[in-house]
Amino acid sequence: MKPLAFNSTPLIYITKIGLSQIFEELEDEKLTSLSVKREVVDEGKRKGVADAMILERLFEKGIFKVVKPENKFFRNSFADKWTSRE
Repeated sequence: MKPLAFNSTPLIYITKIGLSQIFEELEDEKLTSLSVKREVVDEGKRKGVADAMILERLFEKGIFKVVKPENKFFRNSFADKWTSRE
């Protein structure tokens, strides 16, 4: 199985509509970056957003693995793929 890479938008919105259990049900490895975790957990808690606590528990349970992109070409290719307007 290929790992699933998440940015902050799906984490925030899926949690906001009460479907965060979906993340636990996905069998694939779920990856995100430290900056995403900071945005959805730390920044969310600072703003008093209840969803941030739910996401924090998911990170603590190891549902999401925080990784550092090691290949600049990969990062740029990944970003281009998800931001293109095809």
